[in-house]
Amino acid sequence: MAYAIEVATPLLALATLFAPGDQPLVAALGRAADPWAALIAGLERRKRAIMIDWKTFPSDVLWAIDRLLPKDRTRWAWCDVDRYEDTTRTDRFLAIAGRGLAASEQGLVSIDDESDAYHLAIVPFAQIATAQRLARQTKLGRIDSFAPRTKPSPPPPLPKARPSPPTRRAKQFRVRGGDLVQGKRVHASGMVFTKGDDRGLQRAELVAWPPRIRRLTTTYRQIAFGPTGRFATHTSQYVDDAWVTTLELHDGKRTTTIGVPANLGIADLQFVGDQLVVFPESFSLHLGVATAPLGYAGGRWRPLRGLPRARPPRRKATDTRYDRFVAQGLARTREGRDVILWLERGYERQGATWVPTFELGRCTPSDELATVPVADGFVFVDGERLKHAVRGKKARCVLPKTLRIDGACAGPEGSVVCVLIRPTRQAPAAVIYFPDRGEYALVPATAFSLRGDMFLDAIAYSAALDLVVGIYEHDYSDPTMAPVYGASLLALPRKHL
Repeated sequence: MAYAIEVATPLLALATLFAPGDQPLVAALGRAADPWAALIAGLERRKRAIMIDWKTFPSDVLWAIDRLLPKDRTRWAWCDVDRYEDTTRTDRFLAIAGRGLAASEQGLVSIDDESDAYHLAIVPFAQIATAQRLARQTKLGRIDSFAPRTKPSPPPPLPKARPSPPTRRAKQFRVRGGDLVQGKRVHASGMVFTKGDDRGLQRAELVAWPPRIRRLTTTYRQIAFGPTGRFATHTSQYVDDAWVTTLELHDGKRTTTIGVPANLGIADLQFVGDQLVVFPESFSLHLGVATAPLGYAGGRWRPLRGLPRARPPRRKATDTRYDRFVAQGLARTREGRDVILWLERGYERQGATWVPTFELGRCTPSDELATVPVADGFVFVDGERLKHAVRGKKARCVLPKTLRIDGACAGPEGSVVCVLIRPTRQAPAAVIYFPDRGEYALVPATAFSLRGDMFLDAIAYSAALDLVVGIYEHDYSDPTMAPVYGASLLALPRKHL
């Protein structure tokens, strides 16, 4: 009690400053063994303070501050939160928000409790210095201010957004009771889904609208599509301490089973011309079953000639995981040339050998690099960035880093349409990139009839129908195709890079 009496006067004055006229709070501090913790807890119970993490997103910071103040729809009219959402640290954004509040005589402070969290509270701007002085006098903690020393002038509101032209859409196509097959590239020419107890694969093909349904398999398998209607499926199971893969090649009504070595995991399967190429799983590279992508020819799997051997990082004997350490995949140029993406380079075939012609640079390890051909090479998704690869030059990022890419496909008039990760409900659903002009346009979520925080799982394009089709699910079921006419996307306002 002597400890509480020693700090009673400044602490009670501080409590009165945060919660004027709250006598129960003042009385509780006098009885508390840890009065500083009791002050924070009492203010949070009374919604006079709120705790946020040290790495909270700016949109959630604004939500937390709004919980402490009366409702005001114009409070953040000056703040372009999407500009800060993925690029600004929490402490720096708190200073930005604090400056805006200070213009209206409100002081944003944090009650420090020696943790990595912020206990935000609001005091009159003129009383910030008084609150910090009282906190020092208690010798229990401190008050951090996110307001400037002098009152700033009110920030101007954001300019009104230019209205986008109305988007012309066709009627949606939905498969009720179905499940969307995971993977970005399998949906390039139509939505692949499963339905029914047998979990067989079906595809809604973009040869007409509404799309035509084609049944592919009678059971669930991984799938890769090739030219002229051919496709391959594979499935794996663990038998006698080894992974056994069953691979089938489907050509019309003929199905051929192809043998696969034990422990050869298939991370990705592609058609390179008429040849099947397997991109191995990371555990197969670690075990030495494969050292590079394998091509099937003459009844055997052989490493593609000219590709360097992968060198897996050392693992401890106790490790049970085989982490990815390479980025691999297949790209095609607009001239139709195949490019094997392997170990930070792109390789094109010259005779029977693959030679490096593209410099990809350091890439995020991935087994499924989404690629799209463009005039002078191709673009690919590395992590959450879109990169443009040109022969003889190092690949470069081409869109603002605030746009987080989650897939891509070819679009109208040589463009590239990319799926976006949506951090907020106001964020766009996609972006259309024009490599020949160095421009891009944001596609609003309303173009695909997305509501709330819904997002696209994949995207497809049909040049014959002039339809860009967003593919998504409703609550992880009922896969849906939402078509938008390409001409509508070309009319969207553009920005220069």
